[in-house]
Amino acid sequence: MYTHEQFQGESGDNRAEAQTLLEWDYFTFGGNETDLSNTFQVYYNLGSEWRTRMELATNFRRKFFKDFYWSVNLLESFDSAPPSDQKKNDVSINLALGWSF
Repeated sequence: MYTHEQFQGESGDNRAEAQTLLEWDYFTFGGNETDLSNTFQVYYNLGSEWRTRMELATNFRRKFFKDFYWSVNLLESFDSAPPSDQKKNDVSINLALGWSF
């Protein structure tokens, strides 16, 4: 794949990367439907600079009454060689109540 990346306050960077992807899903049917999905992606820089980026996304959703559900979503991003003033990883967690129709 081809990536154009630009960190805030810096010039853009173009690079070729190889991608590896692994997905796993689990779900049930019936009154209390459950959905669990996991995605793990790895990007390898194909240029002269050694760099690996990884992303993990986990999503859990459970129906609890008619069309109402609750969910938990986790996202983890990692960069082995970010610019010197940037963090190597970032984590976010999202909790939600919802209604599907």
